[in-house]
Amino acid sequence: MADPDEDGATLLGAHLEGRFISPDKLGAQPPHAMAPDPDRLESWFVGGVVRVITFAPKIDPDGAVLAACHRHGARAQIDRTLCDWAQAHAALRAGCGVPHLIDAMGGVGPRGGNTATAALAWAEHAEIVTDGLHVHRAEFELAQRAVPGSYQVPDGTAPSGMPDGHYALGSHTVQQRDGRVSLPDGTLAGSCRTQRASLQVLRGRDLDWHALDAPSSAVPGRWPGDERIGRIGPGTLAHRLEIRDDVPVARWRGGRRHAWDAATGPG
Repeated sequence: MADPDEDGATLLGAHLEGRFISPDKLGAQPPHAMAPDPDRLESWFVGGVVRVITFAPKIDPDGAVLAACHRHGARAQIDRTLCDWAQAHAALRAGCGVPHLIDAMGGVGPRGGNTATAALAWAEHAEIVTDGLHVHRAEFELAQRAVPGSYQVPDGTAPSGMPDGHYALGSHTVQQRDGRVSLPDGTLAGSCRTQRASLQVLRGRDLDWHALDAPSSAVPGRWPGDERIGRIGPGTLAHRLEIRDDVPVARWRGGRRHAWDAATGPG
């Protein structure tokens, strides 16, 4: 984070997707869910690396996670939870975002409500997995209309950009086959999409390059609190994608141009 490689990614911090989540909504998470521990939270935040943490509001009735985030200037998100819409609404009003919108929180039903219902009604920021499998196009377009700060992530894991086969995901062994990553029981376990491949999914959903700017760059960059992302001007990072005739030709980082190879991506 402090000294990035000239041609490498700019690391804004770490996102912890647990351990304070519902044991009944683990998905591909390991079975180590637990109630919030204030001392453990402090140890994670004190170094300044953890910028975002996801938790389940139902297992944090005392608000320990939100309090720690406020003390350390970090962001909180709600997911992997069985809370109802009222609990989710309270967390969203307190400034929480939503990762993996619709996944791991139940779909929108005709009666009652849950986290997804509250998020579509009240969230200011929500992350959507755009690998073409986790979220149907109709749900993606609904989220775009409903959430002002919706943004995309490929949710890439160890198999990203790799051939079919078996890979380690934490304590799990996952299989990548035909573009799908799953546990032995068939549960989706993240994605094998790179960011470049994820953008191609969105291009296939009729989003032009201008429409992709905010959800793929500016919004997710600023969500952890970095205002240098997503614009060009004094004090910014001057990262941008150069496009000619609808085709990426170069990536700029810190004002330096790196040619984009049509077959392999940025050189």
